[in-house]
Amino acid sequence: MIKRSENLQIIALFFMIFDQSLIIPIEIPSLGMLSVGRCLIFLILLRSLLIGIINIKSNFVKLNIAPPLRIVIIWFGFCAINLLLSPIDNENIRYIVNLLVNVICLIYSYKLAGNNLFIRYIYNFGLFTTLGFAYIDLFFKWRPPASRQWDFTNEVVGAFSNPLYLGFIIAFFIITLSIRIAFDEQKQNTKNLLMLCMTIPIVPFVGSRTLLLISTLSIVFLSILLLIRARHTYRRIPVIVASGFIMAILFSSQVFLDTLPRALVDKFSSITTLAQSSEERDKNSRFVASEIAIQLSYESPLLGYGTGAAEQKLAENSYLVSQGNVNPHNYWLELLLNYGIVGFLLFVFPIALSLVNAYKLIISGQASMRTLESAAYLVIFPFLVIGPSSINNFVFPWIMLGFSFYHANRNHASRDTADFLVDSMGEK
Repeated sequence: MIKRSENLQIIALFFMIFDQSLIIPIEIPSLGMLSVGRCLIFLILLRSLLIGIINIKSNFVKLNIAPPLRIVIIWFGFCAINLLLSPIDNENIRYIVNLLVNVICLIYSYKLAGNNLFIRYIYNFGLFTTLGFAYIDLFFKWRPPASRQWDFTNEVVGAFSNPLYLGFIIAFFIITLSIRIAFDEQKQNTKNLLMLCMTIPIVPFVGSRTLLLISTLSIVFLSILLLIRARHTYRRIPVIVASGFIMAILFSSQVFLDTLPRALVDKFSSITTLAQSSEERDKNSRFVASEIAIQLSYESPLLGYGTGAAEQKLAENSYLVSQGNVNPHNYWLELLLNYGIVGFLLFVFPIALSLVNAYKLIISGQASMRTLESAAYLVIFPFLVIGPSSINNFVFPWIMLGFSFYHANRNHASRDTADFLVDSMGEK
């Protein structure tokens, strides 16, 4: 029987995905606006603390969680200490609080990753809610209120404050559904194919170059998986290859491009222009910001400039300020500027370790469907975080990291002892 506390955690994580559209008009100094999801998360933590405070010591002694999750906790501790290197102001305090919320959600997700109700909420309800708001935005031009949404007049944003956040979720579901179609042994391919057909058409209207490239990468990754396990899925290879050709023809056909706003067509066309012309890259504020961020990282390589300091350092450049872009738009550069090589490697290591473990399970034939999905997410994650201004304000990537760490390291996962981190401090 599923514990009541787990139901509350699942609901809280589901609300956290759409956190930016569920804002409560209450602002706390240095913390920003509250939201439905954040309130639920804080109430669950408070409940756990009040119930189990007497048993903290005994449970802590028994703590023995998977190495990737343990490293994430160490990484956050390093980030919190690293706050001392940056000016202590409201923005930096808000940055570390948002990071704390993300890590808490990652831990909850890790703990709930084996719960079928959690998987149903994230996959089915999460996808249908995301697509529902996206199609309402596309056809009826209505969006739930969220900060910065109306800055994007041509792109489909849905329930998020930035089209890249919508693109992040769409990219995840495209590769996940493709894997299910290729490997699902429970004969649910009709349902998965229908969901994929609902997901793919929204891709170009999001206006995300990152999403377009990741969709292509997803097909490549899926082809590799098919080759590794071809003896089990050889009949499905033609279907997947045909789907790839159909997507390519669809996205490149003039008839289809004519349905897009001209601004989005120009945006997609800029991919090849930027790749071929150094002069165009020099004019692009994002490329300039990336170059300056790399130069700044050389000046403080070990520990960076302190938690939340990336934008402050870029704001010292007058050209970037004049262009209204003081963000690296690349989470890897943000990590280097904030935390240096130490923080960067602490963040990368659990992802790499999980990928290695998932690969071992795949080649040994012991990988479950969830392991394949987790491996796929960990492969596309490094590319998905290139483009957004930051994932510090977007909790979905962190939820899926927790999910992926659990299923990619199933031989190491010890759910009973990991429960201490979220709600087992005295709860049964």
